[in-house]
Amino acid sequence: MRSEPGAPTLANMSAPPRSTVMLPRLVAGAPIEHDAAGGSARSHHPALDVPVGPGGGRLLSQALCLARVELPTAFCADLRLSYGALMQMGPCGLALALLAVSRHSSETGPARSCAARVELGRIAGMPASELACELSVRLLAIEWPAWVPRIAVAMPLGSDPDCGVDRRRPPDPPRGITCALLAARVVAALRGPVFMRDAAPALGYLLDPIGSTKPSGTWELWLPVRPGTVRPPATAPLMSNHVTNREAP
Repeated sequence: MRSEPGAPTLANMSAPPRSTVMLPRLVAGAPIEHDAAGGSARSHHPALDVPVGPGGGRLLSQALCLARVELPTAFCADLRLSYGALMQMGPCGLALALLAVSRHSSETGPARSCAARVELGRIAGMPASELACELSVRLLAIEWPAWVPRIAVAMPLGSDPDCGVDRRRPPDPPRGITCALLAARVVAALRGPVFMRDAAPALGYLLDPIGSTKPSGTWELWLPVRPGTVRPPATAPLMSNHVTNREAP
């Protein structure tokens, strides 16, 4: 077939050459010795003390783990529900339950759990659009703890690693964030592999994080660092999971 003058050919339609970038593998390195001023042999800059949240503290060669979030586990442990009961709520069940909890966030202990369950029965038939609107507003009203970074790498861990747990009983508190609302706020700030603190809440991960057979919704937040620029925490500090809500409807 003849081509018209100026028509594209295979040669000028082909994609340009692509470059291959090699990134260093993240491995656990030897402890970095810091001098009295906080510097190290690998960096000319003083090492910074980076605050970490619940489940954080691991330092690899190029990254620091800031926190761990296990949303379904945090929710079930917080309200003393089983995984099975959560899975029976359906795709929007967790979002409805989080809204019920947020409406009674000022209460504590068994009273909050009881009030949230009664509230869940009242809003069970709420339209999805109203659910998304109110839940977004209430999540925005949660103040960020001091350790939360503006941006971080979100590493999805898929299904809960404790696949042998009894789904008929409430689970133990997770190794990371234990407050269900704070866990949901963190998850609502995920944009794929990126955590963005100042972004508006996205509810995609809150609609059906359970899956068909295993509880999922587990992530870790990581901060890329250069070797020697942060101090490795001696132990992961116990951070408060208290949630402070700004005024919400």
